[in-house]
Amino acid sequence: MAERIPEPEVLKVSIDPKDLPEGEGKALVAEKVRQLPRSRRTVVKRSNLDHWRHTVARMRTRMSVASIPDLTDAETTTNR
Repeated sequence: MAERIPEPEVLKVSIDPKDLPEGEGKALVAEKVRQLPRSRRTVVKRSNLDHWRHTVARMRTRMSVASIPDLTDAETTTNR
């Protein structure tokens, strides 16, 4: 199930790469997700692994339409 942080807190969340939590996904989010117009959504969501996989698949489709380079297979399995 996908959850979000409380709505009043959403706009306070930084999407600056230096403020993202540490983990193997930090560089990936900094490089790829920030290019998308709704990057804040990714930062404020709290989802289980199955939901994130679905989200990544949907984002890859949108990236293709927007002519943003696709993720590699290794990047699609990054989950931290």
